[in-house]
Amino acid sequence: MATLGIRINDDEYKTLKKRAADMNVSMSKLLKSIAINEPLRVIQTADPRIIYQLSNIGNNINQIARAINVANKSNSLSDTSAKHIYAVLCDISDDINGMAMQ
Repeated sequence: MATLGIRINDDEYKTLKKRAADMNVSMSKLLKSIAINEPLRVIQTADPRIIYQLSNIGNNINQIARAINVANKSNSLSDTSAKHIYAVLCDISDDINGMAMQ
């Protein structure tokens, strides 16, 4: 692996340091991405409380799916109920997709 040294003035250094901090990456990673014209891949960390809540939501959806499958196999799920459940799940999916776009 090679090392590259450059000289920059104090203002340039401050600008690059702030930009790297704002993007939550090292200055080395920022400069390398700029120099080789490659998009900077930044891995964001998530709040553990959000991950916990998403895990709970996923578990609830799995429980709903399991219950629907059992009811469907035993022929105790009416078409009306199936359509209602499907509509609610579509609404949930739309809400999640809407949040992801923000």
